[in-house]
Amino acid sequence: PPALALPAAKNHVGFSVLARASFGIRGAVVADAGRGLLGLVLFSLITLAGGEALHGLLSAAANQGLVCGGIWAAPGTAAALAERAATYTVFWIAQVALAAKSPAARLAWCARVAAVLALWHASTVVHGGVTAAAAAGTTELARIPVEFWHHAVLTAGVWFTLSASLPDYARRAANHRGFVAAQALWLPALSGIAAVAAAGVATAPALACLPAVVAACLITNSTAASVGPISFVRALATTRGEPGGGRGAGEGGGEEGGAG
Repeated sequence: PPALALPAAKNHVGFSVLARASFGIRGAVVADAGRGLLGLVLFSLITLAGGEALHGLLSAAANQGLVCGGIWAAPGTAAALAERAATYTVFWIAQVALAAKSPAARLAWCARVAAVLALWHASTVVHGGVTAAAAAGTTELARIPVEFWHHAVLTAGVWFTLSASLPDYARRAANHRGFVAAQALWLPALSGIAAVAAAGVATAPALACLPAVVAACLITNSTAASVGPISFVRALATTRGEPGGGRGAGEGGGEEGGAG
């Protein structure tokens, strides 16, 4: 991410402009298309995950903490299918409403919610682990399971995709050196906290786990996954000389990405 953030922050240009400088106007379309396609796939998967998490949360709330095939309707019925469709629609409306906010307001709210959830679940995991180790008299660290590395590779791929959206935000940095230093320092630290928090989310009861999943899906889609597809559409319009092109359109993914 710092390698992408430095030229964007220093020259105040987004991903599309950087791609044009490297590959030319037409070649940049290919780079933008790749980022847009990855973002679109990720956006779709996260939307499905968020809708399903919201459905599970409402089901657990209505059924004493148990996730069933329906919220109030019997599983497998047409009414249960209608409930699922309704929760997916509600999630879609929520993420569009969040993405429609100004970039500053959207990032501020998302950062606050993410920080609270990550710190809460991470502290829960650490406290539970220390308590269990003390009760068992364990002094050695547990071995890292093989499954952890599978998830680590998957997470790295997701972060690689999302990092391509960083230039569209970095170009607004007032101090490019400070911005890159903050990315190099805080991104690994926050990623580690998020990984610990994810372990807590995975082992938490439904009523504690699913709100975090819904929030994570909303935050990721509104601030990151939507940037690539929207930026590609704007860059393509610029290449064709259509209205809405120009410098702002080519760089607009980070700010106007929420319009999707």
